[in-house]
Amino acid sequence: MESSITVDQTEYEAMKERMGALKVSHRLAAHDKDHAANVALEHEAQLRAEHEEQAKIAAKRLEDLKRALQEANERMLRMREKHEREKAAMTMKMERVLNQSEAVTVRAQETVSSLKEQHQQQVAEIQADLAADKATAVDQLEAELRGCLEEYQ
Repeated sequence: MESSITVDQTEYEAMKERMGALKVSHRLAAHDKDHAANVALEHEAQLRAEHEEQAKIAAKRLEDLKRALQEANERMLRMREKHEREKAAMTMKMERVLNQSEAVTVRAQETVSSLKEQHQQQVAEIQADLAADKATAVDQLEAELRGCLEEYQ
């Protein structure tokens, strides 16, 4: 049972051409598939490289920001310490001035008390002198009056 297929030469050549075209088409499709895979791999590699570069830049920026924050914190701490020192110095100065003011007030009160005592002593001395002068004057006037009375009599 053999079947015989008869194909004429032009049909055979056409089939052969179609087979060649199919092989070429398969090869081109395989080549396109490989090319597409290579392009995808290259694109993926490029994206990965760009991502890594951006990650490096971001990491450097993060480190720069951390360093800047640390420097700002250190400056703020130094400024706070300086402010505390200045505040303590001003407090000490104010206490000294207050103490000096209190001392001046005490000395002024002592001076006023001393001056009052001196004034009272001087007033007492003057009053005593006046009383003595008055007594002396009265005695002199009495003596003069007696003298005048004796002369008149």
